[in-house]
Amino acid sequence: NCIVFQNYNDEEVIVSGTIPVTNNWSQWSQNSNVWKTTVAQDVWQLFVDGKSMTGARWPNVQKDWMEPDSGDGHNPTPFSYWDQETTWATITDSSSWGHLVNDDLKFDLSSQNKSYEGGILVGFRCLATGNNIFNALITNHVAGTADLYHAKEQYGESPNESQPASGARYFIEGHINCLDAPGEWFYDKDTGELYAWFHDGGSPSGRMIEGKVENFALALTDSEFLDFRGITLFGAAFKLDQTYDTT
Repeated sequence: NCIVFQNYNDEEVIVSGTIPVTNNWSQWSQNSNVWKTTVAQDVWQLFVDGKSMTGARWPNVQKDWMEPDSGDGHNPTPFSYWDQETTWATITDSSSWGHLVNDDLKFDLSSQNKSYEGGILVGFRCLATGNNIFNALITNHVAGTADLYHAKEQYGESPNESQPASGARYFIEGHINCLDAPGEWFYDKDTGELYAWFHDGGSPSGRMIEGKVENFALALTDSEFLDFRGITLFGAAFKLDQTYDTT
């Protein structure tokens, strides 16, 4: 027989991987559309009234994570994360491993006049990375320039640069300077400060704001014959390892 985990008397049961963000908010001095607060735990996803916001990035996406999307890398929805032609930047032939030169004719990094040093470069087919998505710390970037220098640890100092620059795509995240559009948010791990630009441009007042702090609400190993009923997961998942006959 199965072991049954079930809500009691049809009560609503939500197992969440989030915590409520309840500290006071204030408008950010550098942009009055952005609100900031502090949180006691690292958060890596932000929900407002049950909907996921989009992590701040450059270039921006125009289709937010909260919007249903059936696209993928082979059939991308225009202006979504998947559409590398409209939401990922490109590099020039002057680039080399560890030093990417942005193609300002497509997305003008120089005219941003912001430094993204300390942010994270997310790249695809960047000279030596194959078809893998890779992340690298931006170790040097001067505002007003197209030159991005990134850490080389993932593929070494001098990998085989077998891929042409014309096929490379990348975007930048993990930096406060990426926060420039409604619906975006950013968390500074060093200071514990959380920033959000709400979709309607309003204040945090009256909103249910939650930050994700757990990936898994329950982890099962070497289990079987389990039955879960009437339980809703929010901002988390069940991790099943060597677990069978479970519904």
